[in-house]
Amino acid sequence: MTAARIDLIHALIRKCGHLAEYFILSFALFRAFRGESSKRWSLSWALWALTILIAFAFGDEFHQSFVPSRTASLSDVAVDVVGGMLAQLTIAGRGLIVRTGREFSR
Repeated sequence: MTAARIDLIHALIRKCGHLAEYFILSFALFRAFRGESSKRWSLSWALWALTILIAFAFGDEFHQSFVPSRTASLSDVAVDVVGGMLAQLTIAGRGLIVRTGREFSR
């Protein structure tokens, strides 16, 4: 395997890691805003979760700009935000499927 291919695979694994981390963070933030509510989904919970996630992503990259062995990257912020948005879409989609399923079962 060439060095370029190894670098590409390494970069893809790192980007997938970013995506997964921020997917989980977004899901956890949504759950924190939902609390004990009986509602399954709320746009305000999703927007608050994404707002905090975006601030955290920028803060993380800002911190990395001061660490000599790390580099700050706006593309990492973009991947982080995509991970967070995918989580919110997953949550909203699941709520839609559950709600639609109940309507069909009547």
